[in-house]
Order: sequence, then C-alpha cells, then structure tokens
Amino acid sequence: MDIRKVRENLGRIKLYYLKGETSRALGAAVMALKELTKAGASLSTDLRAPLREGVQLLARDKDVKRLYKAPLIYQPGQERALLVVLAKVYKQMEDEAGREDRKEAFARKQRLDQAIGLGRRLLEQGKVSEADASFQEALTHYRNEHRAFQLIGKALLDADQPRRAVPYLKKAMELEPGNSVARELLQSAQNRAAASPLV
Repeated sequence: MDIRKVRENLGRIKLYYLKGETSRALGAAVMALKELTKAGASLSTDLRAPLREGVQLLARDKDVKRLYKAPLIYQPGQERALLVVLAKVYKQMEDEAGREDRKEAFARKQRLDQAIGLGRRLLEQGKVSEADASFQEALTHYRNEHRAFQLIGKALLDADQPRRAVPYLKKAMELEPGNSVARELLQSAQNRAAASPLV
C-alpha cells in the first residue's frame, strides 16, 4: 500500500468538493479506498479522520443524495462496503456526464498534457514529490488516453525514479498489453528498482 498516495487522495476529497467538483472528489475517494482495501490492513486513526470528513462532505451533496438514496456513512472496518457504494455513485455520475463534445475533450486533454508537462519540469528540478502530485493531478483528467501512463512512467524512469515508475508502467501494460515500448520500459524499471538500494 502506498500510504503517501492514500493520504494525498484523501486530502483531495475535500479540496475537490470545496471547488464544486463532486465527481473528482468521488474519484479521489474511490482511488484511496481501492488502495486501502487492496492492502487489507486496518485503517490507522490518522487516515480515518480525513476519510470520515470526506464522506461527510459527499453525503451532503445533492447529486450524491439523488444517486444514493440511503444515508452515506463511514464506519471503521467497512471500507470495502464504502468503496462499492462510492464506486457505483461515481460511475453513475460519470455516465450522466455523458460523452464530451469536441471542445470539452480538447480542454480536458490540454489540462492532462499541462499537468504531465509540469510534472516533467518538476522532475528536472529534482522536486520528485511535487512531480508525483502533478502526475496524479494529470490522471484526474484521464479518460481513455492510455499512453499517459507510459509517458509518466518514462519521465520517472528518466529521472532515476524506477520504483515510482513501475506502477504507471504496469498500468500502461494492463491497458495496452501489446505495447512493446511500455513492456521494455517496465522491464527496465523493475530491473533498476531491484538493483537500487531502498532509501
């Protein structure tokens, strides 16, 4: 479990919600919960607070209330059940948003490209954590631009961050199993990660 990413995503729930971006807030909650439930560990107290606060905010949202009629409540130990509920509401909300028109798609793709570009520049300056946050921001604009994962993974690999590159490149391979470039990059990242000492 990548605890740093979990914390970042939990923090983004409130951030996006307060900006009026309920769908992105739900997406951040779903990503955090997926990581948490995948690990199967019990949730520490410092993670429960932002999760509880995020769920309380989402529970107030009119669209969430409309799509999920029952009260939305977080109970410690029920993270998997909460994930199922939030993922369903998130999917319904995304489905309702429907297909983008050409202008919206262009604007979204520009935001994705800009965030990846910023991440690369931050890597060049040695600001790895800030770059990773920018890459996470980029992926909030992702819809079906599968090569984004390869681009991010390569940028991290080029910046001598093979461990951070591996998850992105694995996702690139998952989305495009026949992508030989992503396969070679993933192999290289895994080899370099295994050879470098843990810091």
